[in-house]
Amino acid sequence: MTTSTWKMILAGALFLSAVASSMLHAQRPAPDLILSNGKIITVDEKFTIAQAVAIRGDRVVAVGRIRRSRHWRGRAPERST
Repeated sequence: MTTSTWKMILAGALFLSAVASSMLHAQRPAPDLILSNGKIITVDEKFTIAQAVAIRGDRVVAVGRIRRSRHWRGRAPERST
């Protein structure tokens, strides 16, 4: 195979992975509750301090910065700041 053929195959594979990733992200249900503007101390190996946490049901589904929490919202969960 020529170099241009490999480039086309690689471009196609990257495109398909991007489409699949966006579809999976779109299918994720929105959290029930997002708490932000807080000081959330995680219990990972670095004891990272986060600013926002998202909860769905009885599970924490995301922890991170306030800027990232805007992407977690989905439709319109209850939000406390």
